[in-house]
Amino acid sequence: VGDGVANAYHNKRHFAEVLLNASYLLLRHKNDDRVEVALTPAEKSQVLLAALSHDFFHDGGTNGEEAYRLERAAFEKARPYLNEEGVSVADMDAVRVLILATDVGAASGMGSFLRRAYDICFRRGETKEAVEKLDLAQQRLFENQKLLYMAAIVADADVLSSAGLSPAY
Repeated sequence: VGDGVANAYHNKRHFAEVLLNASYLLLRHKNDDRVEVALTPAEKSQVLLAALSHDFFHDGGTNGEEAYRLERAAFEKARPYLNEEGVSVADMDAVRVLILATDVGAASGMGSFLRRAYDICFRRGETKEAVEKLDLAQQRLFENQKLLYMAAIVADADVLSSAGLSPAY
């Protein structure tokens, strides 16, 4: 979506599903007393912007050995629209990191990182000293518990429709 090229999976339906999934997860978050992270309206907007633009101009390929290739391209294609709408630099940076968090490929290690960092921050599993060799996006998530939680929402929203869950879920 974005350049008019047909894409079997990353198409209008996928964009709509991810945006709806993110909205649904934000609503579940709001109504879950067990969640200690309170998101502001601006942070919820960042989640939705990231969900909407995470696969913008997707070329149908994979990242292969180049971590974040598609996610960086999606953000760079979305940036002019965010600028035009007056999105602040700080909000754009958060959206960028949230989009990068949707790379679950082996090259970035983001999928396993998100699980590990979430465990460290929220379940008090490993110590923070146990996390090694973080790239800049991972460092931002590890240092900011709220941003990490938001990244988990965006990443989950991206794959939720692929999980084969029923509408009853």
